[in-house]
Amino acid sequence: MMDRLVDRVLRLEHETPFLDRAVLALGAFSITLSLAGTVLLYT
Repeated sequence: MMDRLVDRVLRLEHETPFLDRAVLALGAFSITLSLAGTVLLYT
């Protein structure tokens, strides 16, 4: 089960590496932004 999932993720990464990285970067960026906003709000 896990091997199949990893294989699918690797294949997807091979097919659209730029898109995947862009989405991951965007997600990490938004999470960081919301965390920073929360910290600023409560200090």
